[in-house]
Amino acid sequence: MIAAFGLGSWTAQPRGLVIVGAFTAVVTFVLIKVVAFVTPLRVDAETETKGLDLSVHGERANDMSS
Repeated sequence: MIAAFGLGSWTAQPRGLVIVGAFTAVVTFVLIKVVAFVTPLRVDAETETKGLDLSVHGERANDMSS
């Protein structure tokens, strides 16, 4: 009820949402760029088509033939 009865809080809340949203977007973008600098974010097309379980781990996670 502080928002309903507080002075100026109706304008402070949307402003706070915008600030937090912008901060979250910027930090997320920076973290993605840092991780992409250290390691690739995607595998190559062949590995993606073949499947990560078989390509990376050398096994099938869901063997439907048995």
